[in-house]
Amino acid sequence: MENAQRYATLEEEPAPAYEAPNVELTDVPPNEKVRWIVQESELGQGGSGERDLLTEMQELRRNSHGQPEWKETGRWVKYEESIEWGGDKWSKPHVASLSLHSLFELRSCILSAAVVLDVDATSIEDLADKLVAALVEKGDLTAERSAEVKQIFLAKHNHQYQTANPPDRQGVRPACLRPNLSPGHAAAANAKMEATHDHKFLRKLSKNTEVAEVLIGDADFLERPIMVIARLREARVFDNVTAVPLPTRFIMYFLGTTGEEERYHELGRAWSTIMADPVFKKVAYFSRSRDDMLAGLDEFLDQVVVLPPGEWDPAIRIAPPSSPRKGEDRLTVNAQAPMPSKEKAAAGGHGGGGDGEEEESLHHAGLKRSGRWFGGLVDDIKRRAPHYCPSDFKDALNLQSLASIIFIYFACIAPAITFGGLMGDKTGNYMSTMEMILASALCGCIYSLTAGQPLTILGATGPMLVFEEIVYSFTQENDIPYMSFRVWIGLWTALFCIILVLTDASALVGLFTRFTEETFSILISFIFIYEAIMKIHKLGEKYPPLGKWKTNYTLEYNCSCIADNETMGLMPSDLTYSTCSNDFNGTAVGKGCAPIDKSGDVFFLSFIEFFGTFLIAFVLKMMRNMPYFPTKVRSIIADFAVIIAIICMVGLDVAYGINTPKLLVPEKFQPTRHQDRGWFINPVPAGMAPWVPLAAAVPALLAVILVFMDQQITALIVNRR
Repeated sequence: MENAQRYATLEEEPAPAYEAPNVELTDVPPNEKVRWIVQESELGQGGSGERDLLTEMQELRRNSHGQPEWKETGRWVKYEESIEWGGDKWSKPHVASLSLHSLFELRSCILSAAVVLDVDATSIEDLADKLVAALVEKGDLTAERSAEVKQIFLAKHNHQYQTANPPDRQGVRPACLRPNLSPGHAAAANAKMEATHDHKFLRKLSKNTEVAEVLIGDADFLERPIMVIARLREARVFDNVTAVPLPTRFIMYFLGTTGEEERYHELGRAWSTIMADPVFKKVAYFSRSRDDMLAGLDEFLDQVVVLPPGEWDPAIRIAPPSSPRKGEDRLTVNAQAPMPSKEKAAAGGHGGGGDGEEEESLHHAGLKRSGRWFGGLVDDIKRRAPHYCPSDFKDALNLQSLASIIFIYFACIAPAITFGGLMGDKTGNYMSTMEMILASALCGCIYSLTAGQPLTILGATGPMLVFEEIVYSFTQENDIPYMSFRVWIGLWTALFCIILVLTDASALVGLFTRFTEETFSILISFIFIYEAIMKIHKLGEKYPPLGKWKTNYTLEYNCSCIADNETMGLMPSDLTYSTCSNDFNGTAVGKGCAPIDKSGDVFFLSFIEFFGTFLIAFVLKMMRNMPYFPTKVRSIIADFAVIIAIICMVGLDVAYGINTPKLLVPEKFQPTRHQDRGWFINPVPAGMAPWVPLAAAVPALLAVILVFMDQQITALIVNRR
């Protein structure tokens, strides 16, 4: 309604008393003309016309079936964010580096483009019809090719955040434009779009943000490039066309001939960059003709600084300035704003971000120092309280959460039992499987309910296992009660952790670079892969397969019943050892009568289950992008891929009946050494030296460093992914 009133006022009421000089606009410098355009529009609207703008660039791709679909490749809020190599992450914001040729080519394209301002459209099909009609009317497109161009305009949109919405395998279906909703239905519509938009990125945008879509591609049936620029009179929310559920104000389509993909990519980056420019953004909102947009582009070109080739590396991303120059300074007639001293130094780095953007990102993530005692904890509570209840609990009531719950159960219980058994061997069973299960359950529940990180798995790891072994060895060598000493280590650790919270030490996580995260992630992955392979290797040593095989082995595996010097041949199925001995007074003879050595079967079946679990889970995870079954069925199968793999391999193990190694689960809820102690430990038993509680502070400090690094980096990786 606000947008409608804004444009209604622009049409019905004349502009305020603002008289431009009596000169032809063609003779006016671009800077002056842009100043007139912006000033006249702001006077007419009282300064209420400007809104924040998110620019999304999507490029035309072909799926495995050769059908076109739009793939998101970049976005601009203030600065450019591109997709990193590998295609699974957004880069940090950086200053866009454009070629001068792409800017000049963009100007030529605007001169020949179809410009449709303040278009009224109630659906995406209606909008596509009007844009195609504008191209046909201008003579850029023939009527025979209009249907093909419209089909491309309405192709499926595939955004970076989407992992559950594969391209439509049945052909190209138009992505529906959500009808204009009344305020009463807006909330319900947004709730339905919860699973189809990037709401994590949405929280970083202001409420008055609108979207500018830039769609670049090629078509083999075109003889020359076509370009259409549209501004909607009333912004509309597109369904799955934009990555966030925000109204779209601008759309630019560019389709060229084949073989020039890189050229078109740079052209799209150039348009997206000038749409993110604060001055051109105002011009785009208030332009009344193509000439106004050209004036805005010319003003932008007047401010461009060209770097000579060979003097810098275009692959280096330029960090945003800490004090960016305001757009109003550029509109001052004949005034050249001085370049800030901080901007004179080249600040660059792969994936680097500026201080302003970095501080905003750290503040949003709660990783910026508050300067107050317990300030970080208080800010976390304030930030999470509005979403804690009922959102955090209500949002979990869906099928995907059920798959995560089952997966987390196995991911928590298996290491607790495995590491518990190993820790029992290292600590004389003072801390073993049952203690590990209890500690993981209590700490995991408390942490998930209070820290807002239900997907962070708390439990023993390899470094903690080494730490406990060293502590146990120290207590045995110095005749110190291990469990009492361990109690003091826990108390000191709790105190040190409170001090870390007191001083906002978690803000140090903001200093971790992406290199640190990736290194730690690789380390965790390598440890799990190594442990899995070593487990199979140890099974091969414990249950070795038959090393040498002879062709006549099959003939030697027989079993006969000999009674009264008469061989009865192979024992029939109704003849057993007992009937051979009791009924016939005979003896079972032959290598086949002895119990069969199944050690090789144990190893091979374990390997089949090991590799089969991975293979089934991997293949079913890829089911999202396969052409089989409806989309909903594929999503469910992919969500439960790990659970299905585990159930299949457990069923295989039960079907064969081979005694493969199993996890040993305690039968009773009691301490492992229940004969020596109960659940509660006396921290000061008789005979313990008075220096022991103080000495426990040293290993506690090491434990705090270990836990802090392990947990904080893991949580950081979970949050950013």
